[in-house]
Amino acid sequence: MKLHGSSSLLVELLVVALGVLLALWADQWWVDIQEQREEQKYLLALYEDVSQAIEAIDTTSAEAGEWLQAATDLSAAQGRAEQVGAQEVIRLLGIALFNIEVYEIPLGAYEDLLVTGRVGLISDPEVRLGLSRLEQKISELRTAETDLTETQHGIIDPFLVGHTNLSALARVGYSAADSRSAQQSGGPLAPALITNRFDVDHRALLDNLELQSIVALRIVLLSELIVAATEVRQALVELQDDLPGTD
Repeated sequence: MKLHGSSSLLVELLVVALGVLLALWADQWWVDIQEQREEQKYLLALYEDVSQAIEAIDTTSAEAGEWLQAATDLSAAQGRAEQVGAQEVIRLLGIALFNIEVYEIPLGAYEDLLVTGRVGLISDPEVRLGLSRLEQKISELRTAETDLTETQHGIIDPFLVGHTNLSALARVGYSAADSRSAQQSGGPLAPALITNRFDVDHRALLDNLELQSIVALRIVLLSELIVAATEVRQALVELQDDLPGTD
């Protein structure tokens, strides 16, 4: 009888233990299912974010490319004041030196993962590696933007204030931006870009050594900015290839 009672107690303990283990397994299974669903939600959101980020980078890089081309043309015009029209000099100065812009990279899903500390939800090591690489490239892009912005405010703007008609340059710069937006949206060319005429002659600046140094510096910084943006774009494309929704 005593042996039989001990066996029954052992069986009961085993049943209880098995029940606890099954309950724990079921809880963990449900947690895993929920996390997988949440991971898929984030992955799909990341795919959409990456697609929008690539478009945003292309748009801003095209704009920066116009500034770089104008700066290159302005550099080529230096020392040829008599061969370049006054209006062309104003146009080049306004586009090449007046504007700066920060790259907008919409990655709300990834930022939410970082803020909530849920990056661990992403189980695919390739995606996690891609996110880490992207974060590094964005940091490098922000450094290039900071260099350009600090140079603009610390060196270029003071020169423009002291040596140019800012009103004329501003109208050219803003008109070029308006024209670009109109063209991207399929609208007509901005009227201000067509009709504005300036009676200010800045051709003498083409022989100014300080301007030559500023233009050269602007070319270098814009080139570095575009290269950094291109590397961010490449990281985005590689990440997109590892995310669901690419087929």
